[in-house]
Amino acid sequence: MQNNMKEAVIVPISQKERIVIVDILRGWALLGVVIVNYYLYFYRWGDGLITQDDVFSQILKFLTDILFRNKSRIMLNILFGFGFSVLITKLKAKGETVVWFFGRRMFWLFVIGIINSCFYYGDFLKEYAIVGILLLLFHNATAKSSLIFGIIFLLIYPISSHYLGHIYSLDWSADIKLFESSNVFHCLWYGLQEGAKAVYEPIRLFGANLFALACFLIGQFLHKYDFF
Repeated sequence: MQNNMKEAVIVPISQKERIVIVDILRGWALLGVVIVNYYLYFYRWGDGLITQDDVFSQILKFLTDILFRNKSRIMLNILFGFGFSVLITKLKAKGETVVWFFGRRMFWLFVIGIINSCFYYGDFLKEYAIVGILLLLFHNATAKSSLIFGIIFLLIYPISSHYLGHIYSLDWSADIKLFESSNVFHCLWYGLQEGAKAVYEPIRLFGANLFALACFLIGQFLHKYDFF
């Protein structure tokens, strides 16, 4: 009776269980994401907030494009999928109901992501929460199946993005006014709107989120295959 009433406690991985190379890659990916976020913030609308694009700025932009842009996000996507697979495996080992426990965590991750979006429009924790829920559909997949589905979604992604890009034309004029406003509430409202679009805009749901799901599945493959 007491055992049934106790909720299983999922604790972080102990120091001896940690995989050093995964921690290093995660740290490098996060560093790259921070750098790219600064880059995108200042060049949000093309002209950017930097009025004089001097040689030093051009060099920094070039290095950011070569070393970090897109690459860090892809690496972080894969490592998130790896980490989610580790968590789901621990839940199964403890006899927890995977859908309920993991789904609850994704819900709170989504709430945190929406709040973060108010302060920075590019926060993608909310997308990770959505894609994490989708990953539950594949949590029983083998390593081979995870890799196959990941590759399939990678191949579908450019087609779906191209197709949806032609259907849904985006008008940024109202967004630009909010983004450039000196009113803090306008800026917070802009971020909240951008965060909400990740939930209902088809071009994001079946575009960037589909790509993230592909990366998550590749991360799940790496975990199940014991790659590291």
